Formats: sequence, C-alpha cells, structure tokens
Amino acid sequence: MTDRRIALLLTRPLAQSKGFVNLFEGVSQPSPVHICISPLFEIIFQGPLPDMSPYRSLIFTSSNGVRAFSQLKPSSILPSFTVGKVTAETAISVGLPAQMLGLDVQDFTEAILSLKPETPCLHLRGDISRSALATQLSNAGLATDEAIVYRQRGLPLTEEAQQILLGTDPVIVPLFSPRSAQRFRAEFVKTSGTAPIYGVALSKAVATEMSGINLADLVVAEQPTATAMGKAINNLVATLIHLERAPVTK
Repeated sequence: MTDRRIALLLTRPLAQSKGFVNLFEGVSQPSPVHICISPLFEIIFQGPLPDMSPYRSLIFTSSNGVRAFSQLKPSSILPSFTVGKVTAETAISVGLPAQMLGLDVQDFTEAILSLKPETPCLHLRGDISRSALATQLSNAGLATDEAIVYRQRGLPLTEEAQQILLGTDPVIVPLFSPRSAQRFRAEFVKTSGTAPIYGVALSKAVATEMSGINLADLVVAEQPTATAMGKAINNLVATLIHLERAPVTK
C-alpha cells in the first residue's frame, strides 16, 4: 500500500459543491479521498423580475434559477415545472408547487408539450444557455417567455487545486455541464497539469468537451442526475483503491 491519496476536485459553484459531498460514500475521515472544492463559476443573481402578472406557469432548468427567482422576491406563486430532481426539490423548498418533467431538456420539452400547462410560461434562466428553450416551446405552440435572473462569472482554480493538478496522485473530476468541462480543460492546460485525471461526466455531451486532455479514464454517468454521478464516483474510488492495494507482480 502506497501513501498516494485520491483527490476529488469539485468545480461547481460553492453551494452545489458542498451539497454534492454527501451524495457518495467514503468521504469522512479517515478516508483515502481528499476533497478539494474549487468553483470554476460564481453565480450572481440579477434582477429585476419582469411583470409577473401575465404568467401562469414557471419553468426552471437549474436550481440556480430557482434560488435567483426566490431571492428576487416574486409577488406570486405559480405552478412550476423543472428539469431534474434537485431543481424540483429546490423549488419546493422555497415554496413553489413544482413538478419534475424530465432529467434533461430534451425529455422535459417533450413532457411539457404533452402536459400543456396553462400559458404563458416564463423560463427563469442564467445568462448562458445551450438551447433556446423558450423559443422552441413557443414555436411548438406553448407560449413561453424567458427572463435572465443570474449570470455565471468564471473563476480561476484555487492554489490548492493547482497544486493537486501538478502532482502525481489520481484526481477525480466530476463535470456537470459542457461549459464546466470546457472551463476545466482550459484551466488544466493553463496549469500544465501532470496528475492522472479521472473524469466523470454527466452526459455524453459533457464528455465530448473533455477531448484534448490525456485522461486516465472518462466515465459517463448512467443517468444525468447527481445521484448517478455520486454512484459513478463511488465506483471509481473503489476501483482506484483496489488498484492501489493490489500487489505488484513481476
């Protein structure tokens, strides 16, 4: 058994990274896993909200959108439809009657068009989005507007994260979006990282953005959920521990 330690580098915004720590086993001390939180984005809420009186339904595609909406002190509580379980749970926690309609935007779009909620809908989102959801829904007959309620500001890796990436111990890096994968790839190259990187991607779209880095391994979660990501990390940690403990044969 060597003195090598597995590092788990969490790059989501601080609140999400702290919440994610509890989703996988083996992180309490003493543990072979060293957790480093180094957010690559800072979430900044922005307002004001538009006039809410015309809207009959709300759409949230991230928990950040829910938190931003709540912080902006909405004057009305409306039926809410979300992408993902965590987003729905966050909405419920701030008093919104929420229903999850899919684990990703594609499934959500199909489900909400089938459900036909009362319109017009309002999609509360961040300043960067991979899909024009409001336009797609409106073109399909579900009148939907959008409001940008938060923006994402890029952050550099912390000094601790840079030192980990410059080492030789294995580093597990969970990545939840194509943009976060792009940011990590750029920061890793900028740092001239030498550590063996074990990527865990939320989806194939996220995994694609990791090209250009010589990864030790890249795993795609079985489902695009935080729980599935936690399971994939658990499995990877177990594999790495087994490899560390395996006797060396000649």
